[in-house]
Amino acid sequence: MSKRQWAGLAVLLTTLGLVLGVSEEALSQRPPAKKAMTLKGRIMDYSRLEEKETNKFLQAIGPAVRDLLANGQQVEVPGLGLFRIVNVPPHRDLVNGRPATIPGSNYVEFVPTGELNGVANSPSATPAEVVPPFQYNPLPGRDPGNKAPNERMPNVRTR
Repeated sequence: MSKRQWAGLAVLLTTLGLVLGVSEEALSQRPPAKKAMTLKGRIMDYSRLEEKETNKFLQAIGPAVRDLLANGQQVEVPGLGLFRIVNVPPHRDLVNGRPATIPGSNYVEFVPTGELNGVANSPSATPAEVVPPFQYNPLPGRDPGNKAPNERMPNVRTR
């Protein structure tokens, strides 16, 4: 072998050694997917709170929201939405196929932020429940409508 070939081999081996020394560990398989974290785990991760403090926060938020709503206040959770009480007045509706008067009552309403609605409509979001679309099915053996057929009636006048 000539000096040029030995020099080329030395450069090749040096380059190979540097590349292997600097590169990271090679993995033969994909790394395991991250486990889905619970709400408590996410809060601990984002806020850097200890588990005890996170448990205290999660146990305190429900009663705090309940007390504020009981006092007639709206509760806004930044980045999440708004909790408020709405009143539905008495109204008439069908109950078991018969007309009935439904008494008025108060309900807790949650109004999400626009950012939260965007997350709900993202391609990666999976709904917990799919509501079937409304489909009108007339009762069998009943006339589906009050319209008379489009027929011309003969003239009954006599002269």
